[in-house]
Amino acid sequence: MTGELEGFVVLVTGDEPALTEVGGFLIGCGAFVAFVSQRRRLESAQVSFAADPTDAAVWERAVAHVEQRLGPIDAVVADTVVAEVVEPHVADTLAQRHRGPVVRFEGDVADALTRLRATLRAEPQ
Repeated sequence: MTGELEGFVVLVTGDEPALTEVGGFLIGCGAFVAFVSQRRRLESAQVSFAADPTDAAVWERAVAHVEQRLGPIDAVVADTVVAEVVEPHVADTLAQRHRGPVVRFEGDVADALTRLRATLRAEPQ
């Protein structure tokens, strides 16, 4: 699995405890990970914000900061609450890069990673 996601920029966000596992796995596969959570930390993430991911104002600044530091966002994994808030701020970028929609994390790490891989292989429309 090492290197499988080499160079992809993935935003992982929300307060679900297992999202740190998702982020750690992505880093192990070579992805550049930006992690945004109010209650969780992922020390190994290339970019990390301690902020309320349900606050739309956070995303007005965070998306630009992530893209400035890591490059355009290729994929997003967000808990179900945060997905609704972050999606309007990343939808255009994901569409321009021919990526799938925000992956809504519902507690199953393996399922989220499978759906994430599918978004990264999305074909141009």
